[in-house]
Amino acid sequence: MLNWKHKFAMSFWKHKLTKWQTYGLSLTTTRAVVDVLKVAHHGSKTSSTEAWLQYWSAQSAVISAGANNTYGHPNPGVLERLEAVGSQIYRTDQMGEIQMRIKDGKIDVRQKLIVDE
Repeated sequence: MLNWKHKFAMSFWKHKLTKWQTYGLSLTTTRAVVDVLKVAHHGSKTSSTEAWLQYWSAQSAVISAGANNTYGHPNPGVLERLEAVGSQIYRTDQMGEIQMRIKDGKIDVRQKLIVDE
């Protein structure tokens, strides 16, 4: 049996509180601590509510969005909510490729940004 020390969570697009409760869960459901949350839908305005982010209280959050995208992703409100819960934010639009791996019991984060000259 694998004994994972670190937990990662993938969030789903438009997972509003009512959808969460539709599946028989509530924000009082016992949960495991999450180290990394992959933010849904490029960090769009409806990608994550304040209650959702508080529930997971992820130490780190990864947002996959294209640089200079026309949609304005990630949404400034989402970034504010992530900061409010104390998440370290990793953004592909600013940092390029983001890799996370567990090494010696710690999460090792690497990034690779290719800059056009």
